[in-house]
Amino acid sequence: MQILVAGFDRQKFVSRDDVITALLRLPELHLRGIKVVRYDPNRIIATTMTWLTDEPLPPGTRGSYYQSENMSAIVVWNFSSREEFYHILYHEVGHYVFMRTLRQHQRDQWMKEIRPREPQTVSTYARKNSREDFSESYAAWVNKDPSLDKCPLRKAFIKHEVFAE
Repeated sequence: MQILVAGFDRQKFVSRDDVITALLRLPELHLRGIKVVRYDPNRIIATTMTWLTDEPLPPGTRGSYYQSENMSAIVVWNFSSREEFYHILYHEVGHYVFMRTLRQHQRDQWMKEIRPREPQTVSTYARKNSREDFSESYAAWVNKDPSLDKCPLRKAFIKHEVFAE
């Protein structure tokens, strides 16, 4: 795994080694291309990316996934527990997986078959759009969150299409 994990010494909930261990729980394919996972409590990176892309982050956002031609990065800046950090981390990895790992027909299946057929979601935030729904479901799977049990179509897709070995 060639991912720079940085800045986590500036908070008390998770160590750099905890972050590395959390990433190692994931299939290598889900991380291939991610170059940086960074803690950025002052939101310097988020502010810069907002300025560069002219795409403001929604209020209350606690982390983000950034993609450029040469690099993918996950930046986290606001969490108040280990559990919250792991949810944010896996949610942001879920964005990467949705955009860079799934094939187009899999994304289409999620957007055009799974979501319309199963109105129940794992969280209120998942109702926002297909990408957030997938990322919330991905985080629920990795964290073994029982909310995914209420969404059997989502759970089956994550199990068979995303984490199939």
